[in-house]
Amino acid sequence: KKFKNVDGLVIGSQICKTIEKSIENGQNSAVVEVSKLYKTLLNEL
Repeated sequence: KKFKNVDGLVIGSQICKTIEKSIENGQNSAVVEVSKLYKTLLNEL
């Protein structure tokens, strides 16, 4: 799928937030969370 620029920005900010939360929680599963989030977003668009 091709994203519009706006979609890319939204996805980017969502991923950043997810990573920040994971780091705050001391989790090493940030990558897993991001990949889940990314797949969810792909399905939504």
